[in-house]
Amino acid sequence: MSSSAPAAPWRCYSSPKFWPQSAGKFFMAKAVQLVGAARCEPWHDEAPMWMEHELLPEVPPVYEAFDETGAPLAKVHEAYAGVVRSVMSPATFAVGRLTEAEWIRSCVPNPDGGDPIPALLVRANTGADRNDPITRDHWEHVSLCSAQVREELQGAQARLNLVARTIQELAQEGRLRTFMRPIGGSVEQAEEIKRSWWELDDPLPRLAWCGLNVVAPLDPSASPTHWIFVDRTELAQALPTFEREEFFDPGPATPKAIGYSEQVIDDVASLLLEAFVSEGPEVKKEQFRRLVHEKRGCEESQTNWNAAWRRATAHHPERRRSGRPRTRTKSIE
Repeated sequence: MSSSAPAAPWRCYSSPKFWPQSAGKFFMAKAVQLVGAARCEPWHDEAPMWMEHELLPEVPPVYEAFDETGAPLAKVHEAYAGVVRSVMSPATFAVGRLTEAEWIRSCVPNPDGGDPIPALLVRANTGADRNDPITRDHWEHVSLCSAQVREELQGAQARLNLVARTIQELAQEGRLRTFMRPIGGSVEQAEEIKRSWWELDDPLPRLAWCGLNVVAPLDPSASPTHWIFVDRTELAQALPTFEREEFFDPGPATPKAIGYSEQVIDDVASLLLEAFVSEGPEVKKEQFRRLVHEKRGCEESQTNWNAAWRRATAHHPERRRSGRPRTRTKSIE
């Protein structure tokens, strides 16, 4: 990630291990976390990543959609079943519940000519499940995720607007020097950013990209050419002076169940298949994951990783227990 601009706003926050470095300075993403923790009660380091959420339509809670016996309530389903399916189709929900053994057993030829995939996924990709009934578990899952995504997104927007304004004011007043250096690195020291370059109507995009474009520094739509850093000492001096503001707490970040993205799974599985060929038998599962992260420049959710691993190892079953073979201990008789 540090050698190229992020592919999308807020994307760089997902990979702290790849944040660029500059002597005596914090990368902007780290500064956002520190200012957020000092200004917001409560603060979650995941908040910038919540900004990537796509706002999902509201879905009534499950107890309004099913009666006590588990039977669907017709009026509610007539109004919202299409919404539930648009968020996550019945077959897609079912795929996410497959065990590794079930995944392998249910694989069929891919209609698109790629690797074999579960029959349920074929139904989901072709829309053949559009009229499948929605189970109580499926409805509850989508309803809870929709509410959680909305709370996380709204909570992140409120917190990060405050953080952006705080950093902007510090920079404008000269209490916090900010610096820039070319994305990819430079033989020169990071250059101080002019205070006038913080005269922005909306500083949030600068936090989203952790960078700016030196040709058009006040244009939020311009692709960043330089990373932004802040002075470590000055930020440390400023943090104790902040007043904390209270925010509604959306709770821990939801597992990316809604983000069970076929595109991400396909990308990760493809990279795994390449690595299975190029790497030796001693390489372990977590090492494969690091290799994938380095190539993609960002981390995928645990759900997507598990699905991609199942898909890739279906073609290379010898990799399911990657790494040095375990030594069996003799039983004591």
